[in-house]
Amino acid sequence: MDTSKSQLPAGSVTSAQALTGRGLHRSAIGRLVHGKVLIREPRARGVYRIANRGLSLHHDLLVVALYAPNAVFCLLTALRWHGLRGPCPDIWLCVPAPSRFPDLGHLPLEGVRPRALPTGWETVEVTLEEVPMQFTSPAQTVADCFQYRTRIGLDVAVAALRALVRTGTTTMEDIWRCAKVSGVEAEVLPYMESIR
Repeated sequence: MDTSKSQLPAGSVTSAQALTGRGLHRSAIGRLVHGKVLIREPRARGVYRIANRGLSLHHDLLVVALYAPNAVFCLLTALRWHGLRGPCPDIWLCVPAPSRFPDLGHLPLEGVRPRALPTGWETVEVTLEEVPMQFTSPAQTVADCFQYRTRIGLDVAVAALRALVRTGTTTMEDIWRCAKVSGVEAEVLPYMESIR
């Protein structure tokens, strides 16, 4: 039995870093690629799909999280993750400078590039198929939608605010705090007052 196969993670994608962390040497990873046990992800250096496993529904998010571990999924992608919006073809990321924005030509990436994440900016850490990912929190996501309303549309931001309030999973105080962090209190206030 090839022991290197037994060292593969349980998920459908992995990275060279994760594999070496499991005790596989680079030469063993090369043999697994040559034997078509691992398939290199296009343009995502060091990211592999495990050949005999079906693709996850979140395959593209997993690839991005492995390739750009400092990226935070935000805006429309975070809205979808939190159940506040339907499908979105693009993957929205926040990649603070000086980190480079990932160039994965086969994936439709959109993003924002602040110089630094604001103090108090809220994220949620999730682990899916042994891959750690970060999303903006529901309240932060709504505040960010108002901040980037010219890119995604004011109607999307307002609908997200209403959807979040309907879920009852966060408070108006949480939304207000995140709006202050993003500097959009004036933009959010009239809509918060209309749904109180």
